[in-house]
Amino acid sequence: MHLVSLDIQDFRNIQEATLAFSPGLNLLVGDNGQGKTNLVEAITFLSWLRSFRTSRSQDLPRAGCPGARLSCQVMGPSGPREIEVRIEQGHRRAWRDGKGVRSRKEVREALSVVCLSPDDPAVLEGGGEGRRLLLDRLAWLLDPEAEGPLNQYARLLKERNRRLKDPGENGDSRWGEALDEALATAGAEVTARRLALVREMGHRLPDALREYAGEDLRLSMRYDCRWFAGEGTPSREDLLRGLRQRAEVDRAAGHTTAGPHTDDLEVVLQGLRARGNASRGQRKVLLVAWKAVEAALYRDRYGEEAVMVLDDALADLDPDRQRRVLGMLARRQGQTFVTSAAARLDQEWGARVFRARGGTFRLEQEEQG
Repeated sequence: MHLVSLDIQDFRNIQEATLAFSPGLNLLVGDNGQGKTNLVEAITFLSWLRSFRTSRSQDLPRAGCPGARLSCQVMGPSGPREIEVRIEQGHRRAWRDGKGVRSRKEVREALSVVCLSPDDPAVLEGGGEGRRLLLDRLAWLLDPEAEGPLNQYARLLKERNRRLKDPGENGDSRWGEALDEALATAGAEVTARRLALVREMGHRLPDALREYAGEDLRLSMRYDCRWFAGEGTPSREDLLRGLRQRAEVDRAAGHTTAGPHTDDLEVVLQGLRARGNASRGQRKVLLVAWKAVEAALYRDRYGEEAVMVLDDALADLDPDRQRRVLGMLARRQGQTFVTSAAARLDQEWGARVFRARGGTFRLEQEEQG
């Protein structure tokens, strides 16, 4: 699949833009603050129905405007598709081929996007939440049904934590037991998906990183399931046992201390934990390679290429790695969007190049056949 065209009205700093894209590599270049990230945010929003930068839809319309409109034409295996999204008063409505959609799954089937945001490399430095989100977004890309157990777990966890903070809620033991059982069921499924993804990424990512980095960074990774000390994949019964064993601890803490919301992904580069040791350039090239593997997993599962969006992908990379990354992306079979304030255009990449300036985009270079 690939984006044929994109129409934007009053989104971020973009008043109006209509663009036609290459089915291969598209480079969006220009100084910082000119709208490059806003453009690829619009592309990603048309697939995810949410921003990779904010959870506040009211922040997305252009300043002083009541709403924003995004639409695109997508060419997929079954022919052309159209997606439209309107964002008004903090809410969004979406249509696929003129019909209203009720779930993100309906849009994701028409346009699947693998996205690297400028903040993603920071997940290797911060707490576990960002690394869990990295896995959960991949799970949704490969199977939109994965969102069900994850959302259910989040709802049940919120309810359990509410009860833990309010001593008056602990009187009905049968309701508490039922809540723990439901939480364990959803949590075990979330954990099983994450573990399967870590195993798959562990097989593929070292080779991809070697290709993109140009050297062997000796990558390894491990899913740290902090509430399970056994071997293999923890079961529903394992999580339920952990919840019951830590009941008193949880009541004292006022929140649930066992479950997939406490887990982490440990990444090791050259024998050292990436958190606190990896350089900015190492973190960036690792996440670029990670996204390339995400796209490969999608292709293997569905027999088609997802659209790759790599925002600020070349920052923090030395010139040799910039050329290597662009060369790898130029040889990719699917459609790719790369934004950069530092792209080296002294080599022919076979890309369609757009220059961003003040929320406008000018076609600067047509790709060569």
